[in-house]
Order: sequence, then C-alpha cells, then structure tokens
Amino acid sequence: MKTQMMRNLTLLLLLAFVLCSSVLSWKKEEFRTCNQTPFCKRARARKPGYSSLSAREIRIENGDLKAKLIPTQNHENPEDQHHSKPLILTLSVYQDGIVRLKIDEDPNLDPPKKRFEVPYVIVEEFDQTKLWLQTHSTEADPSSSSSSSSVVYVSDGYEAVLRHDPFEVYVREKGGKSVISLNSHGLFDFEQLKVKKQNGDENWEERFRGHTDTRPFGPQSISFDVSFYGADFVYGIPEHATSLALKPTRGPGVEESEPYRLFSLDVFEYIHESPFGLYGSIPFMISHGERTSGFFWLNAAEMQIDVLASGWDAESGISLPSSQSRMDTFWMSEAGVVDAFFFVGPGPKDVVRQYTGVTGRPSMPQLFATGYHQCRWNYRDEEDVENVDSKFDEHDIPYDVLWLDIDHTVGRRYFTWDRALFPHPEEMQRKLFAKGRHTVTIVDPHIKRDDSYFLHKEASQKGYYVKDANGNDFDGWCWPGSSSYPDVLNPEIRSWWANKFSIKNYVGSTPLLYVWNDMNEPSVFNGPEVGGESSVVGGVPEEEEENWQITRAKGENRSVERASTGRPFVTVPVHFSSDVLSRLVDKAIEDSLFQPFSVGRTNIKITMPRDALHHGGVEHREVHNAYGYYFHMATSDGLLKRGDGKDRPFVLSRAFFAGSQQVGAVWTGDNTAEWEHLRVSVPMILTLGLTGMSFSGADIGGFFGNPETELLVRWYQIGAFYPFFRAHAHHDTKRREPWLFGERNTELIRDAIHMRYMLLPYFYTLFREANTSGVPVARPLWMEFPSDKATFSNDEAFMVGDSLLVQGIYTERAKYVSVYMPGKESWYDFRTGAVYKGSTTNELEATEETVPAFQRAGTIIPRKDRFRRSSTQMVNDPYTLVIALNSSQKAEGELYIDDGKSFAFTQGAYIHRRFVFADGKLTSLNVAPAALGGAQFSSKCVIERIVVLGHSGVPKRALIEPEEKTAEIELGPLDLKSRRGSDFITIRKPNLPVAEAAGLAISKLVNKTDGSSHLNQFDRNHHD
Repeated sequence: MKTQMMRNLTLLLLLAFVLCSSVLSWKKEEFRTCNQTPFCKRARARKPGYSSLSAREIRIENGDLKAKLIPTQNHENPEDQHHSKPLILTLSVYQDGIVRLKIDEDPNLDPPKKRFEVPYVIVEEFDQTKLWLQTHSTEADPSSSSSSSSVVYVSDGYEAVLRHDPFEVYVREKGGKSVISLNSHGLFDFEQLKVKKQNGDENWEERFRGHTDTRPFGPQSISFDVSFYGADFVYGIPEHATSLALKPTRGPGVEESEPYRLFSLDVFEYIHESPFGLYGSIPFMISHGERTSGFFWLNAAEMQIDVLASGWDAESGISLPSSQSRMDTFWMSEAGVVDAFFFVGPGPKDVVRQYTGVTGRPSMPQLFATGYHQCRWNYRDEEDVENVDSKFDEHDIPYDVLWLDIDHTVGRRYFTWDRALFPHPEEMQRKLFAKGRHTVTIVDPHIKRDDSYFLHKEASQKGYYVKDANGNDFDGWCWPGSSSYPDVLNPEIRSWWANKFSIKNYVGSTPLLYVWNDMNEPSVFNGPEVGGESSVVGGVPEEEEENWQITRAKGENRSVERASTGRPFVTVPVHFSSDVLSRLVDKAIEDSLFQPFSVGRTNIKITMPRDALHHGGVEHREVHNAYGYYFHMATSDGLLKRGDGKDRPFVLSRAFFAGSQQVGAVWTGDNTAEWEHLRVSVPMILTLGLTGMSFSGADIGGFFGNPETELLVRWYQIGAFYPFFRAHAHHDTKRREPWLFGERNTELIRDAIHMRYMLLPYFYTLFREANTSGVPVARPLWMEFPSDKATFSNDEAFMVGDSLLVQGIYTERAKYVSVYMPGKESWYDFRTGAVYKGSTTNELEATEETVPAFQRAGTIIPRKDRFRRSSTQMVNDPYTLVIALNSSQKAEGELYIDDGKSFAFTQGAYIHRRFVFADGKLTSLNVAPAALGGAQFSSKCVIERIVVLGHSGVPKRALIEPEEKTAEIELGPLDLKSRRGSDFITIRKPNLPVAEAAGLAISKLVNKTDGSSHLNQFDRNHHD
C-alpha cells in the first residue's frame, strides 16, 4: 500500500515540478480581457452614431414619461441591427433631483423570458419619493430641424429631456447647461433575447480556457455612452486597485486599452494599477469639476466600463456642447435591463446623499466595531487565543475583536468547532468579553458536500443549492473540497440561512459572537476563470508521516510543517488548469495521500460558471455581482434574528454590491505586504466611501507576505485612520502581533492604536453622519474643498470627516513628505499644534512617530484621552474637546452618543450636540429631534478638558455660570502622552455634563486685561 502511495506521490510531485512557474507581476494575458469577452468585444467595435433608435408614441402614463424605441434603418451598420422589436422606455422623476431611466423589452411582444431586474437593492422609502408627472412639453431640437424633444420637470433648477430622433436622454439646468446625458454619441445597443433555432447560426455558447458556458437565450448584452458635463474627472465603480480619479482606458494617448471590469472574483495577490475587477462591484460613477453629478446602473451582470480620453470622438461628426468641460464614458453589460439613475448634485455630498437615498444609508455600527481588530489565519486554539489576548494587556495595547479563520472548524464545515482545538468556545468568548472584547468567526458560502454534515444534508434535501446548467446541484471546489452554494437570491433560502445563526443552531456560539463572510463572490476554485501559480496543501495521515520528512528535493518547492492539528502537512506548488487541479487532488484523496485543507492560488480569478441557475430560472451571469450582497444580507439578518431585532449586527464581507452598505462592513481583500499596496489602499477605501461603503478598510500589514518592520509601522499609522481598522495575515506568514518587532516598534504601533481609541468619539460621530446622510467617514479632499482643483486628483491624502487631514507616507526610509493643505484657513498639526497656512504645499520631515495629520481651523474635535483595554471599557470616561480656531476666532464641531449597541437610537434615544465657539463663547446646541415614543438615552460623562488652539489671548480663569464656579486654566500640550510641541490654552476639569437637560455649557475666554473667563450654563432657549 505504501509503495502505491509513494508512486502516486511521485506522480503528483512530478506534475508539480513540470507545471510550476514563478509568480510574475501582473500581465494582461493572465486576465480575461475585453477581446476574450464576446459582449465587450462586440460593443467596443461599434462607432459613434451606430444606434438608430427613435422615440415614438410619447405619453405620460402612471406618472412616468413613456415611449417606444423603434429601430430605423442604419445605413452604416445594416448587418448589426438586431433591434427587431420595439423597446419600452420609462422615465421617472423623484425628489432630491433624481431621474430614473428604464429600458426593457416589450412584455406584450412575448419575449422568451423576463429579463432579470436586480431585487432587494432599492430601499422601500425611495419609491415613496416619486414625483407623479402630469404633463410634458415639446420643444424643437436646435441641432436638427426634423427632430424634437420632450421635457419634464425634475426640480426647481433642473429638467429632464428625451430627444426623439435619434433618441437621447439628458438632464440639464433649466433652459441651460447639460448635467448628464445618455446616448449622446449614439452607441446604445440592446441585444434582445431569442429562441434557439435548430439550424440557426447564432452563437449559443461562450468558451474560455477550455470551459464552456451555454447561452440558452443567445447574446443579451446592453451598451451605451454616458457623458458628464462640467467634469474634469470621474471616480467610483469599485473594486479596482487603482487611483481615485479613473484614468482613461481608450482614446488618444492610452497605451493599455482595457476597460474597467466589474465582475466580482476571488483574486489572490491582486496587482495594483490594474483595471480588472476584484471582489466587489458597484456600478456607480461620480464626476467632479465645476460641479458634481452621478450615474448608477442597477445591473448585477458582468460590466465593462471605458473612460474615454479627450479626442476619442474627433472623427465622429457628432457635435456636443463645447462651452463645458466633459467626461465621456462607455458602459457595457452582459445581460439585464437598463435601470439607470441620474443624480444632479450639484455638490459631492449631494450626489452621495442622492445615491444612498436610492440604495440605502450605511448601517450604524456597534461602537466596538469601530475599534481595533486582531485577525490571523489562523489562531490555532484556545491557548493561542488566550496568549494573544493577554499579550495585548501586557503591552498596554487596546483592541476590541479577536478573529478566527477557517481552521477553527471541523474540516471547514461552518457552524462547527474543532473541539480538539476549541473545546470550550462559549467560555472563551465570555472570557474575552470580561475585558469588553468580542469574537468573530468566519462563515463562508461554500458548504462541504458531506452527507454526515447537517448543513449539507438539509440544504440538499430542501433543494436549496444553486443548480448547474443541467438542473443538478452545482458542485464546485473550495476550501472543504467538493462544495455546493446556497441560492441566496431566493428569500426563503436567505431566511433558512439566517436561522442557522441562532444560539440553538450555531452550537458553541454566544450573543457576543459576530461573523465574517469571506469567499462570497462566490469563489469556486475550479471555476471558468482560473490561472496562475497555485498550491495544494493537506494534512498527512499519521501512518505516512515518515514518508513526508523532506523539505526540498531536486529544486521542488515542498515544505512540511506542523499544522494547527499538530499533524504535519505538505505544500505542493502547482501551475494548473481547473480540471488538472481537481484530478490531482481527487487522486491524492482516493489514495489516502493526504486530506486537502488548502488550495491556494496567486494571481488567479475564480468564480462560478455563468450558466449556473438560480431561483426563478435566473442565470448566474445575470445575478453574479449581487451574490455576495445577498449572502451578506442573509448573514446580517441571522444576527438580527438572534438578538430579537435589538442587537446591531456586525458582519464583514469581502464581496459587495450596491446596497451592501445597509448590512455591514467590507475590506479590500487579499492584499500584499508591499509599499505599493499600502499606497493603493487609500484610493480604494476612498472609492468605496464615495459609493456608499463607508465602513471599509484594508488588511494592516498586507495579507500575503512578511512586511518589513518600517512598512508594518507605517501601515498601522495610516490604518488607524481607516474607517475599519483590522490587522490580518496569511497562515504562511510569520506571526506579526504588535509586540514582536522590538520595543521601539511596539511603542510606535501602540501609539497608532492609542490614537485611534482617543478619536473614537469623533469616528463614532462620523459613522452617525454616514448613517443619516451617506457622506463617508473617509473622504477625498475635494469632497470638503470642491472648488480647489489641486485636490481633484490627490489620493495620497484624505479627510477623516470635515476636520482631519491625513497624509500617508508610502516610501521606504522617507526623509520628507510633501503635504498639500487646501482651503483658505490654517491647519494645526494634530500632535503638536504647529500652524500651517492653507492653499500651500509644505515639505515636512517624515518622522518615525506618526504620519502627518492636521486639524482644520474652524473645527472642534471630541476625544477621550484615557486608555483602556477596549472601547467598551471607555464608555463612561470623560471627554476632551480640541477647539481649533480659524481667522475669525470661530469653530464648530459635533458629538454623537448612544448606547453603542442597540437600535434604540432609531427611536431617538441618543445625545447629539453641536459645539459652536464664537465671540469668546462655547455654546452647545441640542440637534437631536424630540425622541419618538418617549425613548431616552442618558450619559453621566463630562467634559473634563478643553484645549483651544489659535486663541488670540491668554485668559487667567474660567467662570462657570450661573453657579459662578471657577475652572482651572493652564498652558498644556495638545497630546498629553507625548507632550510634544507648544503649550496651548487648556481649561482643566470644567466637568460639564454632556447630557443634562440644561445642556452642556458655553465658555467665554477673556484676555488677561479683562481678568476673567466665563463658562456659562447653557440657555434653555436652545431647544433642550
């Protein structure tokens, strides 16, 4: 038997040796390109003016403007015309300057099936904001005597126009400048569904790298051009590891002509500056220049989007308004319908508010989730968890969440615990919570096909899996081996999945446990888009251990180590095609060589076949980009059910779609320990924020590889300003907890984490702003300074809220860093209080202590300066206010407080104060509306310290009225811990309660010549 095993092992290693290749940096041929994607290739081949559709039978119906799009003869492209039947156009108008355009096949003409429209994204409240159109006006087309246009009201300043022939839709300022247009260049195309003819010549299949996807209704793609007027740049459409401002992909001066791809994939070790899609897809684009506008296409099929360089249409003969700057784009999708939204802005925050008014505001996180998270694949066992936890205390480093990856389970069977490693999971969770800390476990969508596994048995019996093209349960390969995937498009199945998170069903869980959804693109290791260097990793049977004590032979990269089970494992790198990997691993299992527990890949793209089938006969190609969102939603619903709707869920997801902001947080996936990945993390997170995903972050230190110490420290320093702050690492990397890099580096990392905890009141207030308005926590500079052109393409620096500017350091051993400080007002160094003028670029020393951060003059930031083990233990600690005065000696800021965990805030149980400093007085205004249903929230916290930056005088004392109490005034440092920089006016221990019915306080700072300073009790006339 052993001889046979070794023979098969030799074969396995021989194949590995023959097929192994080194990991190269990104090459175009490693990805599926536009030319390899039939719908993209066809669409890109079309020229401006191609479309021949004309709007006819225009009318008002059910409050909408409706028309039929009728094809007319196109003399340039007669062979390409497949618009055999009219299409139905519906234009709707909503409050807040939102226009919706739908174009679909006419259901009265009996299409083969109903085209898929993406459900569960648009919030119910949005439909209630519809403006029911009563009439439309007709005006002559100034560019064509034979055409006219229909005009409808949008808002007081805007109107929507449907040009009749050729058809075009645009929004303009009333009687004036255009804002956004669709089909201005005549590139609209809509491939209608067909019934396959026995002898037809249509292409009913799609092939890629030996894999074939059927197309049972033929090609069904849609494409059109969208133009943004008054725009210098466009942003958005995540997820790509690229610059914030999207670079042109086609036209004069563009060398690598590949569109931005939106097709959610499991991409290992992704490469920066690539237009190819990553883990999530949001087809929402924002333009900015002299104004801001946005465009969103609600479509979950694969999408390719070109950003067109100036002059791309020079030979088209089409004339568009030349008095405005303009950005042209070209949108292509494999399937679906046109369901598009135009957002008129006119400012950046307006567009984000409008978009999240359609797709939902970001959920309000629990307070603990805004702290620091410690993760690794994998913390081995309960002893490892206890040791890591105790080390944080030993080194005085706070954290809030400890994460467990896939190896805490029994053979990657989710909702289980390996009791040899985690014999007492409930007790482990409670021990962590005794210090205010929480636990997160991973739950992925792939379910191991094992008849003894309760989850698979139930899903199989109920028919709850996604089906293959033949109607059988889809069987793919993932971490557990042979796996199937729940069809979460079906609400019944989402409800079933949610129920699995109850304490009864998820044995070993507690109400203190939260969830991580990974691999939910969905990732399928033997899917249709696979390529790159890979490895098969498996546990070796104990009786065969002596046959595996080889670490290297004949140049083959084999390694034997101790796995978390205490048994050895082997790693065999393999360059494979999808079927080769399956055969290799299946043969190894059959001959008992090893049980695979890891199949890793680098630079590969993997997911489910497009012809897999979902609920209602929906093809996977139609719903693919939304699969991860529905899985995320089902998991979040599970935690809601577990807590009887009272506990805010926390679920982190790798895949996302429009609307994901409603259900949880996301991160940027499997990054690498490289300076370039630190650099690109900032525009990636900013882009996510612009498209609704405010609660996002990147793995600190990089998931793959071993970061050099300086890189790790710099990553902590900038990552402390990410909205989601988590360190994570691959199991092949060296351990990298914060105390493992020497005393000085431990101190630097500790300081970065302490800084995050100091700012938690500010961050939590910003999360509430995002929850109510959609405005992200981390923002591009141009969101706060929309008229400053120097900010439009700056993605090295970013704003945290409206008050903090953060500049990263992205190079090794940097001596200096260049920082642009926008606006007319000054900026104060966040640590030292040093003052810098606005609208200037400063060359600053790059110190090892921190990355440059600055408080904007005219703002007030709330802090908590006492350091605890976790955010939970800080709840009753006092506040510090840092008042940074502008040139008018004024400043404003806000503080939001609630219970940090429940939904009582939705009924008005919270405190929301606006601080205003003017004329030497600090006033606190209650900006919370009257509580609904008598809901109340109280806090015993006080303001124990007020630091004033930029005050023109130095007072002797502060008087609190009407009690006539005196507060101490001294000159003290801005940062109590480091005590660096100058000293500033500091009012000590005013002990002003944040929640008394009479309000907080006002302060009047008086120069020495006046002899006094006042802190007057707040006046009840301010609505308390």
